[in-house]
Amino acid sequence: MPFLFLNLLCVLVAVWYVRFGMNGLLGAGAALILVTGLLVALITWQGRFGDIWEWLSSQHQISLLVGWSALIAAVAALGGMAAIRRANA
Repeated sequence: MPFLFLNLLCVLVAVWYVRFGMNGLLGAGAALILVTGLLVALITWQGRFGDIWEWLSSQHQISLLVGWSALIAAVAALGGMAAIRRANA
């Protein structure tokens, strides 16, 4: 499942590159970094890293390895399918 996750994520990035070019890829990367930074700042400000760590450590190993990667792979597959329909090449 982790390999499928990485494969579909790379397909999504490749389709995004074909659709929007290098400027779109850099813009999406900058937006991802900005949103992640704001989320980390919010979690730090609220002091919730201990709660997140406790929740992650209570998860079963199979659900962390298979379940979450399958969920993100499905989102990446849907995003890639939606973007490839509009790609020019």
